[in-house]
Order: sequence, then structure tokens, then C-alpha cells
Amino acid sequence: MDLRPLSILSLCSGVGGLELGVKLALPKSRVICYVEREAFAISLLVQTMQKGYLDTAPIWSDLATFQGSPWRDKVDLITAGFPCQPWSSAGKRQGTKDKRWLWPHIFRIICEVSPRFIFLENSPGLRQGGLEIILKDLASKRYNAQWRVLGAHHVGAPHYRKRIWLLAYSSDHGTRWREQQQEDCQSTGNVADSDSRRQRACSEYAKAHHTSEVQERGWWEAEPNVGRVANGVSNRLDRIRALGNGVVPLAAAYALKTLLNDIGQYYAA
Repeated sequence: MDLRPLSILSLCSGVGGLELGVKLALPKSRVICYVEREAFAISLLVQTMQKGYLDTAPIWSDLATFQGSPWRDKVDLITAGFPCQPWSSAGKRQGTKDKRWLWPHIFRIICEVSPRFIFLENSPGLRQGGLEIILKDLASKRYNAQWRVLGAHHVGAPHYRKRIWLLAYSSDHGTRWREQQQEDCQSTGNVADSDSRRQRACSEYAKAHHTSEVQERGWWEAEPNVGRVANGVSNRLDRIRALGNGVVPLAAAYALKTLLNDIGQYYAA
């Protein structure tokens, strides 16, 4: 049984919310590289790594020039919370014609790296055409996939923030994820202790990013109102954009476990 920590390549990392969610679901996983172009998001990633909330790893600043070949056989999981504007109902829905449609770059890297698993996050609007493209591309490389639309309200947040989550797994690899799940379950103690640790981690992460907690449930709010975040901050637009594009970590963790259960590879303690 191979119980090495699952290694993660993070694409379109943003401020690291998706990766923290994976860490909550799989405590023994580890990010070995981030890819993010926005300077403000990079600065937050560095701060978060320095505080110990995220794994310390190099950051590559351009998805288009990132070469996945050197990472082949070194990565178990690729994560990507890529821009949702091409398919979002709030935008013009230019789809594949939108310059922010980054899936071709992500798929190229997937082909170069050949990871066991892929975890994606985007707007539910992706179902208007982008999802079909993604599923066909993944199937061409022998990846099976499950997807769901889930919201932050599923983990107690006061807002819905519905997102589409997709977990793909290679037909050419074994079930090492299941083995990792078994080890994590054996090492984290009882459910109450595990939940307490996860809430505490999200509480600390929320404070580091100037967000507030939902006191009644122990969950934290990832979408503070604009005034509270922006007042007194010179880089107002950068901060608003970073938080607006951010992933709710607990929602990511919930989505990952739900999808693992869907594909029959999640081991319940």
C-alpha cells in the first residue's frame, strides 16, 4: 500500500482557497507548485504560506508558459479554479472566444503531467458549453469524471455562491486515493476532533484574509461586503477581485468528499 502524501499541482491558484479545501479533506496531501499570474493574489499566497496555512512551494507566474513535462510522475492531483467569466451569467458569455478561457492551457498541462486525479471549480454557467468540451477532452485521455453543482450554503455559509465542481480520475492508475483516505481516517481521530481542527484552521485562515466567521456554525464567510474590505486599502480593486474570485475552502472540501463518494472511492471512517 502506497501511503505517500498526495502531491498537488495547483493551477490558477488565486489566493489558495481551493488548495486549503483539499487540505481539509485530505490532511496528508501537499502542494508542490502553484501557478498564478495576478500579482496581488501571489502576494496573498506568499503571506499564507509564510503563516503556515498553505504548503510552501514555488509559484510560476504564467499558465501559458508553464511546462508540465518536468512534473510528470511527480503529481497525483491537479487542481484548477480557472476564470469563470467566459461562461458566467454575469458576463457576456463569449465562451471559447473569451481570452480568459484557459481550459486549453490546463488540458495541455494535464496531458504533459498525466496526474491520477483532477479537481476543477468554476461557475455553474460552465454547463452552457464549456463542460461538454472539458468532459470530451478528459475522456480522450481516459479520464472518468463526476461533477456536481454545490454552494457555500451546504457548509453553513449565509450566501449560496453556487459553483460547479468536477473530479476526474484516470482509468490507467490504481486506487491510491482510497488508500490515502483510509490512512487519513485512521490518523485523524474521532469526527468531533477532526471537525474542530478544520473549523480552527478555517478560522485562522479567515482572519488572515480579513474575512468574518459565521459564529453559529463555526464556518467562515468568504464574501465580506465591499465597504468593509475596501475601506482604508489602497489596492482596493485588486483585493475585491481576489476575494470575488476566491474559493470557499470548506465548500471545496465538502465538494471533494461528495464527489469521492460519488465515484465510490471515498472511505468513510
